Amino acid sequence: MAQLRESLSQEARDERNQQRQLERRETRRFIVNRRRGIDQQRQQLLRAFTSDSFLRLAFQYEPDVEYYAHSKVVIGSLDKECPHCHALEFKNEPVGMCCSSGKVQLTEIETPPEPLHGLLIGTDPDSSLFLKSIRTFNSCFQMTSFGATEIVNNIAANGQQFNSTFKIKGQIYHKVGSLLPMPNESHK
Repeated sequence: MAQLRESLSQEARDERNQQRQLERRETRRFIVNRRRGIDQQRQQLLRAFTSDSFLRLAFQYEPDVEYYAHSKVVIGSLDKECPHCHALEFKNEPVGMCCSSGKVQLTEIETPPEPLHGLLIGTDPDSSLFLKSIRTFNSCFQMTSFGATEIVNNIAANGQQFNSTFKIKGQIYHKVGSLLPMPNESHK
């Protein structure tokens, strides 16, 4: 590299330096213009945000804007407790949003049957693999209990049927019973 520089004439070096200077200037101008555009968008959002109009502001979300810092945005903390279901609520949350003032009462969740219970709490030898892969397993089985009254098949120009997507007509339902064992049978 040093030999290349020494072999160039003074005119060639000056021309090369001038070319590099122009390239740097163009790069800086591009970066400045890009930043200026981003700053202008942010300022427009802030102006809209500081006005009293919050209409549809959630659809114009900008991650760089600190929405929580606005004086009109006061969420508070979950320090109020529902007397019926003991759910934590915000101070200004409408009464009855959690359990409809005691009208809705959820039953306690039962302990899952033994093979699943052991896998979930870590006592089963396969539990580490199960817990590591639980999302994959759930994705594999999410459609096993899915049913519909009519499944629509696509027909290609050559007359063959194919399913590029899963199309249905009519009512959609889930068959939970198909996942549970029959009476007097073990879990599979």
